[in-house]
Amino acid sequence: MGGITSSVIGFILYGPMRPGSQWWWILIVGAIEGLICYFLFKWWIIKFNIKTPGRGEDNEEALAFAAEVGDVRLDAPEKSLQSKALAIIEGLGGKENVMDLDSCMSRLRVELLDGAKANDALLKSTECSAIVRPGKNTIQIIYGLKVGEIRKAVERELKEENRVAWKYISKIYV
Repeated sequence: MGGITSSVIGFILYGPMRPGSQWWWILIVGAIEGLICYFLFKWWIIKFNIKTPGRGEDNEEALAFAAEVGDVRLDAPEKSLQSKALAIIEGLGGKENVMDLDSCMSRLRVELLDGAKANDALLKSTECSAIVRPGKNTIQIIYGLKVGEIRKAVERELKEENRVAWKYISKIYV
């Protein structure tokens, strides 16, 4: 067809809207390629007994392999978000020790009144990847992409004591 992009817009611009392009060949060749790929992969999976999740009676084996590759623990039940948030707050030294709470793409960033009160062992039990201490009273707990919902759960628990509101007031007046 030509053009820079291989998208629906590129197909329309360089296909039916372009005089003399014979764009219908793309539909025919695409359908044939789709059928070839489908039957080739189906044959490959059956012929070599490739383990795919949900196929056959040995589904647990396929899930265990997926867990191993994806670094997921199937044996440990997922803690509820609220209990995880309470454990994080306790691991940070309690509600009164948390001054500032924020997150980036993968890390929960926390400013503490006293960094020595933070309990790394308790924080590691909340299924974090790692703990980083860039400063004396600063701690970063790495959770990955689920950090946003973890931060919201921790903020909910802190709001019960009005800690989040106090955080913003203290920044304005101090």
